[in-house]
Amino acid sequence: MSQTTAFARPKYKVEVRKNLFNDNFADGVADTTEWIVDAGNWSVVQTTQFDGDNGYVFQQTNVSADRISYVNAGNFWPDYYVVIAFKIITAGGAVGLLFRRTNASSNYYSFKITQGSSNNLKLEKEDGTQIGALASTTISANTWYMARVRVSGSTIECDISTDFENFTSYISENDSSYPVGGIGIKTYQTQAQFDNVEVFELKKSITEITNKDLLSLAITQSNRTAADVFSLVSSNVFGANFGVYQPGFEVHAWAGYEE
Repeated sequence: MSQTTAFARPKYKVEVRKNLFNDNFADGVADTTEWIVDAGNWSVVQTTQFDGDNGYVFQQTNVSADRISYVNAGNFWPDYYVVIAFKIITAGGAVGLLFRRTNASSNYYSFKITQGSSNNLKLEKEDGTQIGALASTTISANTWYMARVRVSGSTIECDISTDFENFTSYISENDSSYPVGGIGIKTYQTQAQFDNVEVFELKKSITEITNKDLLSLAITQSNRTAADVFSLVSSNVFGANFGVYQPGFEVHAWAGYEE
């Protein structure tokens, strides 16, 4: 008696994550409706970017303490991750990636990164109160790095990348002082440059399809509203990249099989 073999159909999973904010300063200006300068000499200048290209970056040139610029959005953002490229110009200076900051108050967390190699990474509150232990890594002057912070509930994780792709986690702590808020950047007694600021929500939608050609349709039918803004990051199926040029989406695609 013969049997018919049923072959599993490939099933493509698609993950879509909302982009809350991004700015690469490519237009040569820091939009004053998006960036609020609290203190310091902030401007967009053309120079060598973190990826080696000649382009625009956000620069702060006042070497006094606590020079701040923050994004005019996100007062009620709860859980997200933020990524930014940075370069400390003045030896011994520091920069801070601010998060869960509200415009209505000066409350925020800061991932403070000091040029040096010993105890130079610190998670702190706006008044300088340290949260958890210090961490160490080598941060050289006039060198581009990338910082990433992930906040989920009371969990805070702070990472550094030297190649702008792979991150190493240095700080992981819990604190519930500030449950929501937007982002900003800060310099401490240094000139500094910043580029490629991106904020993504942690919440994501996942849908499954059985035909790669239906990928765009699956994205548009995922549980997002028309007002949401997304940006494409990467797509990978069976180890081979395929283009998903669907403007306005961050997409991660991967393959499995129906059982």
